[in-house]
Amino acid sequence: MSNSVCDLFPNQALAFYFKGIANEHLNNYAEAISAYKQAMLMSRSYLALLLELHYRLADTYTKNSEFDNALDIVNKGLNIAQGKNTDLLELKGDIYFKKGMKTDALNAWKEAQSKGSKDADLQRKISTQSL
Repeated sequence: MSNSVCDLFPNQALAFYFKGIANEHLNNYAEAISAYKQAMLMSRSYLALLLELHYRLADTYTKNSEFDNALDIVNKGLNIAQGKNTDLLELKGDIYFKKGMKTDALNAWKEAQSKGSKDADLQRKISTQSL
């Protein structure tokens, strides 16, 4: 179904965004990554969607155990957001933790907290120093 939507609206970033979400939920990570990348190319002027796509793409790379690619995408998103996106900062910590870099993970989580995140899950990660 998502392919037909993208065929009908080939220049709409949201069609590819939703295709990525559908494939991610089906554990079709390669297809999700491809869809998110296509959506990113089309959404350069829509900052909120662009940052969400960076988050989704990095999270999908993480689910596929591609941690270096995930960190690269998170850092690009943080660069766009001027370091102020707490969701990306928290995800950065999660990726560091999964790579075994616990000090870096804790620092990223604390930075997300210092930038204003009140997320209860983030607070738990900081207090337990684990995912």
